[in-house]
Amino acid sequence: MLVACGRALPWFAPPFGSTWVIGIFARLTYRAHSPVAPLTAYTAWTHSASATGSVRSAHVGYHAAVLPIAASMKLARPAAAGDGPVPTIACFNRAQTSLGVDFDPLIAALQKFLDRHFVPVWGTPAKLVKATKPRHGDWTMVFLDRPDAPGAEGYHDITHHGLPLGKVFIQPTLDNDDKVSTTACHELCETLVDPGINMWAIGTRGLVWAYEVCDAVEEEEFVLDGVYMSDFVFPAYFEAFRKPRSTQFDYLKRVTRPFQLLTGGYGEIRHTRRDKTVNFGSKSKARRFSREDRRYHRTEYR
Repeated sequence: MLVACGRALPWFAPPFGSTWVIGIFARLTYRAHSPVAPLTAYTAWTHSASATGSVRSAHVGYHAAVLPIAASMKLARPAAAGDGPVPTIACFNRAQTSLGVDFDPLIAALQKFLDRHFVPVWGTPAKLVKATKPRHGDWTMVFLDRPDAPGAEGYHDITHHGLPLGKVFIQPTLDNDDKVSTTACHELCETLVDPGINMWAIGTRGLVWAYEVCDAVEEEEFVLDGVYMSDFVFPAYFEAFRKPRSTQFDYLKRVTRPFQLLTGGYGEIRHTRRDKTVNFGSKSKARRFSREDRRYHRTEYR
């Protein structure tokens, strides 16, 4: 069974050696890696009837349609920022509390992180610029003292203009002995990979996982130019057919199999016949998570 907008869809069994895409009309664009024209205005559930029987990413949208694709074509992939104009992200600091790092070096380190570490893996470039307020037509990342959802360290959202917005909250981040730069890196990564906050991946046992690239490893970090950055998972993490230790699943090489949750990580999960749940990598992570008011967090408004 497949799920779209909380409803089960019948499983379509494609002929062996071919691929069907159950398309969901949405704002993202998908491009097939072949000489033919790109598929636009779809997010997609994809199933390949190949010898491997692999199942690829599932992405939630609104209206379903079935589209045949030639067997010689590769599966569609989310285009995100990489297939259109490179987005500019206006970064500005409204916080009075010290970030623990100067703002200019933070933005420079985040840009280097994207260019050298993240973009080669995910293909989602962005240009970060220091600003004093939101800029027309640009994406936004804002640093604030206090959260608008009590206890939240950060989240990514969509503005009333329909553009991606990342928020980083200083006081709860520092109260939890976390680093502002790591929280900012986390939200930046997830904003670039899933800017519409509507992508999901089919796992095993009928589970569908939110396409969040830092949640599972969110307490793992590394230093770049003296600034802490977040670990992030690789695309293979969301491919259930991958064997344990068969490829690289995250940047720091801590993850050994698809959909693994590290001790400090968590994942938002939906079951094809049940409401969504949140799974944790450890009991201590579950306790820390339970202390947060998450009514406006991405785990609540997806």
